[in-house]
Amino acid sequence: MVKSRIFRFSTIACFLSLLLIPFISCNKNNRLNLPEDFSSYSDSAKVDWLLNNHKPAMVAEVLCEEGAGMDSSLNFKDFRATVNVIYNLYDETQKKEFGTSMNDYAASLPNKEKMRLYVAGSGFNGYNLGYAYGVDFLNQADESNIGEIQEDYEALKEIYPDNSQLTNNFIKGLNAALAKQGKSWQPNK
Repeated sequence: MVKSRIFRFSTIACFLSLLLIPFISCNKNNRLNLPEDFSSYSDSAKVDWLLNNHKPAMVAEVLCEEGAGMDSSLNFKDFRATVNVIYNLYDETQKKEFGTSMNDYAASLPNKEKMRLYVAGSGFNGYNLGYAYGVDFLNQADESNIGEIQEDYEALKEIYPDNSQLTNNFIKGLNAALAKQGKSWQPNK
């Protein structure tokens, strides 16, 4: 199940043209040794500082926690764009380390945090998120875990209870992908 979640996240991240990222809560500022005035930096200056002071695995962890809502010490204005910029600034070896670290961390997150991270990575576009999720689901060798869709959908609804457009578009995007193999999915009521 963990392997399928890692694969699912990899596919979603690639499909949405981004790679997301991770980190564990316990005074991140000390772990990162952020400068006192870090919060006043522009997003590009924050990216430069992270790239010059930390390995790709650490950057991935920090970004995952930011996207999952577990840490806001970085406070990027545009999470999705920041992740894309960082990924594209790395060489091939660093991209691999960054992506693997992100996938491993994302797979370890509880459903709510994982779905927050996916939503942040999708730019709050429920249709794209659902479509990528569905494509990934179809690419899995073992489709017996259809219950995971319900679990992830319930987490999405719980996180964003007042955003029916996001959750409805997630279902539409998911079903658009599933329809390619003659399948569909509807949430349990």
